[in-house]
Amino acid sequence: MLFRNIILALTCTATAFATSSHVVRGGRHMQRHSNLSRADPVAPVQRRASSNRRRDLTRRQCRQRESTTTSSSIAAEPTVAAAEVFTPEVVAEVPTTSAEPTTEAAPTQEAYTPAPETTTAEAAPAETYSPPAADTGSSSGSGESFTGQVTYYATGLGACGITNNDNQPIAAVSKLLFDSYPGYDGVNPNNNPMCGKYINLHYGGNTVSIQAVDRCEGCAFYDLDLSPSSFEQLASFSLGRLSGATWEWA
Repeated sequence: MLFRNIILALTCTATAFATSSHVVRGGRHMQRHSNLSRADPVAPVQRRASSNRRRDLTRRQCRQRESTTTSSSIAAEPTVAAAEVFTPEVVAEVPTTSAEPTTEAAPTQEAYTPAPETTTAEAAPAETYSPPAADTGSSSGSGESFTGQVTYYATGLGACGITNNDNQPIAAVSKLLFDSYPGYDGVNPNNNPMCGKYINLHYGGNTVSIQAVDRCEGCAFYDLDLSPSSFEQLASFSLGRLSGATWEWA
């Protein structure tokens, strides 16, 4: 817009300058024609007409020149191209729906609650023991006979509170027999009435007399565990265990 105003101002200035030049030039022609009219008064009108015609021509030429200048200035005016508005093409995006995988629900398993087990504790049959008749101290030894196995052990301080050695004729009776012997209160084993009682033991035609002074943890009810010297009187150590031995209270 500013550039256009500058062009218009320059055009008007040029037009005014051209018009002024023609006016001066026309004046000179009038002066000269005036001199000529003085010399020849016969045709003043024609000369005036000629002067007026020239003036008109001059004015026409000026106007034409002004028109030309104006048109050239207008033609020289830069054309501002209209800004091209870019309209983005809207492409409607068609949503593609992919089939979602179908997951089958896993079958729910019911929590298994085991039924409470009912355990009926069967009472173990109480082992009944009928102890033999108490020894009366008679030397005849006419009491009841019992059968069991015979072994030997390293002697020492026994349950009856007596310290023995391997060369003494002693034996340890089963804990079952020791704890159930008549008259024993189960409090102090040293006070068990069985302690110091004698036993007659028979095996393979051999007989040995031994004294009960200890308690055997691993023996069966009528088994006996002897000192090494007592065992050797019945059989060789190589046998280790004697089965079928019989014994009775002395």
